[in-house]
Amino acid sequence: MATQLTSSCGSIAAASLLAISLQGSSCSSDTDTDGDADADADADADADADADADGDADGDGDADGDGDSDTTCDPPPDGLPEVTVERIGERLVRFEAVPFPGLVPRDVTIYLPPSYESEPERRYPVLYMHDGQNLFDPAKAAFGVAWEVDETLDALEAAGEVEEHIVVGVHNTEDRIADYTPDADPDIGSGGKADLYCAFLTDVLKPIVDSTFRTRCGRSSTALVGSSLGGLVSLHVAMCAPETFGLIGAVSPSLWWNDRSVLEAFRSYPGEAPERLWLDCGSAEGDLGEHFMTDCVADVREARDVAIGMGLAFGDRVGALEPMGAVHDEAAWAERLDSILRFLLGRDRPADQAVTSLELHLYSERIAASGPSSTTAVAVEALHGGRTRLTWPSEEAGLASRSPDVASVGSDGIVSGVSEGSAVIEAALRGATAEATVEVQGDLACTVELSVTVPEITDGLGGTVSLAGDRPELGGWDAAGLSFARLGSTLWVATVDLPCGAAFEYKYTRGDWDTVEKAADGSEIANRSGQAVFELTIIDDTVESWADQW
Repeated sequence: MATQLTSSCGSIAAASLLAISLQGSSCSSDTDTDGDADADADADADADADADADGDADGDGDADGDGDSDTTCDPPPDGLPEVTVERIGERLVRFEAVPFPGLVPRDVTIYLPPSYESEPERRYPVLYMHDGQNLFDPAKAAFGVAWEVDETLDALEAAGEVEEHIVVGVHNTEDRIADYTPDADPDIGSGGKADLYCAFLTDVLKPIVDSTFRTRCGRSSTALVGSSLGGLVSLHVAMCAPETFGLIGAVSPSLWWNDRSVLEAFRSYPGEAPERLWLDCGSAEGDLGEHFMTDCVADVREARDVAIGMGLAFGDRVGALEPMGAVHDEAAWAERLDSILRFLLGRDRPADQAVTSLELHLYSERIAASGPSSTTAVAVEALHGGRTRLTWPSEEAGLASRSPDVASVGSDGIVSGVSEGSAVIEAALRGATAEATVEVQGDLACTVELSVTVPEITDGLGGTVSLAGDRPELGGWDAAGLSFARLGSTLWVATVDLPCGAAFEYKYTRGDWDTVEKAADGSEIANRSGQAVFELTIIDDTVESWADQW
């Protein structure tokens, strides 16, 4: 049975299992369970607790001296919605269906730090995270894999590497795409509620959290982290609410959205930069582009460079990582969460720590001596203090080639083939060194395997499938340039060798242009596109209909 707690924040329904000590000192509750209605208003005790917790020697809640006092939260606005608070685990609490005009109501899961119950005078910094159902419990996670935020943070807190934090997991809804995007993407056909979502976080959820829990409220104690579209909206919120969220984690951000509109906005953003910004993308995320590097990695590098241009020193206020082989899923994000949290929340800055190991990764270990596949990007990954992983900008990594007549290294860190042979590429950073070998070949070919699912009616229309494309290997737009073999009732396959790195356009036919593929409604479709980027590149397509069906 819920107990109504009437406070200056409005009416907050709290489960009877929750102690009144959950409530923050910015609100004076009319319900006094211990005979001391002003217990949470003891500013001296709060200041002492803050000084102990965050190194704030003068007790003003401003550990870094920037004037951002965390000791007292702003008074909450009138009219906050009534929220039901439910204990769902030893240190997990849930808000049910928090509303906001224009958005679908959503649950919020809150993790309480180990000392929360035992240190009632202490106040805590707060980490907000999107996609809250994916953070703690695999049974509730969208794909059965959780980030394991509680376990990772507990371990870092126990080791003394980060301060204890409250974590606010903001659940997504069926409007996730719209909520996490600031504008509509014509290719997707939706989007555009991120400003509303930002207002929900700043005007409703954060005041409720600060009124219910003993938080430190300043931007230097308030972090926001998300992945994919959640990473995109984190960067957007950094620009729409810089006074609220000072620590931003954009994990595998979907910067491709609407022709990179958020990245363009960040490039021209005139406001206050984050106190700390984390950006990352796995090497296996996104579509491959130039230099055997994915567009996701390229976009993250661009955002990193924009942040550096704002004056955020790499390794101190901006950190980035390109984990090799990492894909776009919760398991990959959980694997690197410790580095993310160390950088954003940690007591030590990687820039101040020794490089304990250095690795040099080539995005392709084979390149050609000339042509579209003759260059490769590199990633220089450092381990700082034996704990935090960062991929450093190539310009700072002391790159060089031992055999520049075979492969050269530009000032941008791009390795270019010159002549056939092997070349050792070296990196040096803060006394640590690493190397990798690139093979330069005169004729570098990649195999492209195409598989296409065709309409069931195909058998009745002649039972053949072909491909027409713009490269000589694809027939130079001959309607029957590449023949396919049947692999199943509606599945057909073909393989072709192309120069590595070569891009191509194509369409499916059944041997002539009168049978070219069409959209499901019989309308014309644009040319398909592909690129030969791996030793084996696999492309899966579906034909909706044929021209002679209509």
